[in-house]
Amino acid sequence: MRTRRSHCNWVSMPSAITVSPVESLERGPQASHVLTVYGADHRGIVHGVAEIIAAAGFNVTDLRTRRTGTEESPVYTLMMEIAPPVTDDETVYVDSMADSLIRFGLDNSVEVNLAELDREAL
Repeated sequence: MRTRRSHCNWVSMPSAITVSPVESLERGPQASHVLTVYGADHRGIVHGVAEIIAAAGFNVTDLRTRRTGTEESPVYTLMMEIAPPVTDDETVYVDSMADSLIRFGLDNSVEVNLAELDREAL
């Protein structure tokens, strides 16, 4: 099967798909924090944020993005709900991740907000 890309290059697609039964699904930790990122749209926002979250041991449980603004001034919005690693003290992980996210925001000229979710609302 061949698929056409926007630059008119032909790419071969895999010819087989494998489906395997899942023995069991364990539900991991629930989301504990919501992360929002706002700023001028540019490459690498999702990658950079996801890399920081993964390095801190967190898992993304929900991710939403939206591009708003005008054609001349696009604004990118990223919202992630994240779950902490399984540990007795997630505070250490949150603090380390928050510092890295602040640096990412400054380096990439985006606004980054990390807030704890109200566990009763979940």
